[in-house]
Amino acid sequence: AIVKLGVPSAIPAEKTEHFKKQLDEFAKALVKFSAAAESGTDADLKTSYSAVHDLFEDLAHMLPRKSKE
Repeated sequence: AIVKLGVPSAIPAEKTEHFKKQLDEFAKALVKFSAAAESGTDADLKTSYSAVHDLFEDLAHMLPRKSKE
């Protein structure tokens, strides 16, 4: 669902291209994770999960924060 949404409108214009690239990398990491979950070793699963997690964190940190008012 995250990949299908694309770049949120709240992403500043100067960060849009970087967000797109990270989103593409996230999509690739999800494919690897899915393959590892089906037929990979425990090490493959751990590595692919870490990649998905790290890329998700990168994407989340690019999103603007809501004010706490």
